[in-house]
Amino acid sequence: MTLSGEYTLAALNNEKIIEALDLQRNETRFCDVVLRAENEVFPVHRCVLAAASQYFASMFEEYHFAESRDKEVELHSINPKALRSILNSIYTGILKLDTDIMYSVLSGADHFLMTEVFLCQHSLTKSLKSCSLLLEG
Repeated sequence: MTLSGEYTLAALNNEKIIEALDLQRNETRFCDVVLRAENEVFPVHRCVLAAASQYFASMFEEYHFAESRDKEVELHSINPKALRSILNSIYTGILKLDTDIMYSVLSGADHFLMTEVFLCQHSLTKSLKSCSLLLEG
């Protein structure tokens, strides 16, 4: 009997890593940059944002951007509630959309080049159009 070979632990391992990163963010452990939206600050990990968003990947790796070296990055294009929702989706994989911030979240995700949210937005738009047709009919 041989036990050698490859074993896939990816799903369980990925979930564990995601949970650990979210916990570290919530406890501000190993965070290496702070995002600021209006008067609220959000400690985060550059590598996590760069993995989730081409916008942040470019910002943090392009040395001619001051943000690649700064410890704090001011974001003028998004309100704090929407940014919190986007960051939570990056760190948990769950996008929660409240009606009062839905447009801001989708607009912010578009600005940050988050393709997974584009897919969610497309699905949401189709659902809203269907609801609208049902209400009109």
